[in-house]
Amino acid sequence: DWSSAFGTAIDFMLKQLDAALVLESTSRKSVTGENISDRLKDVAVYSLIARILKDESERNRKIPKNKRAEALSEVWKRRRASRKAK
Repeated sequence: DWSSAFGTAIDFMLKQLDAALVLESTSRKSVTGENISDRLKDVAVYSLIARILKDESERNRKIPKNKRAEALSEVWKRRRASRKAK
């Protein structure tokens, strides 16, 4: 589903890659001020975000729908507890 968070991350990644390729092939300066290196950093970030979202999605599929809210609640409780401990 390309309208999902995962699909959006992939879309943004591809837009950044496309912009980097256009800048390289035309030797133009970016209108936004971002150079090729900046664009490629964004590609890496969106790729990582997509990977995290995909992993989370696969993890959630393993949990029955009626148990997902309970499982997420436990995750958030543990995260809050670990933050308080710091």
